[in-house]
Amino acid sequence: MVRANPYFVEFNTLVWARPSGFLGRTISRRDRLLNRMNHVTKIAKVTCDQSTIDAEEGGWRVQAMARFVTGRIESEYETEAIDHWVNLWLQDIANLILEDTGFEIVAMLKDQPEEQ
Repeated sequence: MVRANPYFVEFNTLVWARPSGFLGRTISRRDRLLNRMNHVTKIAKVTCDQSTIDAEEGGWRVQAMARFVTGRIESEYETEAIDHWVNLWLQDIANLILEDTGFEIVAMLKDQPEEQ
């Protein structure tokens, strides 16, 4: 998801971190995963506010977010700066998915509408 306003441009992506084995379902393993993910990324901040694993998806719902702030209200963004920032963002997401963490990292491509 991309959100833009006069103050910043924000990228936000959700991924599922599916553990392998029973021990991967503990909060301490989740916290080690988040620590490792934040160490690997250049601009993204990785968080998870769930206290339990999502039973339907079989994993932790992890959010990766980055904001590009110019420091001035309603200033114009330089094209090269945005291009560089987007490339760093895409590298971060690719590194999250490829990193050997003991978890299967799956990108959520779009929000699924709830079935009625």
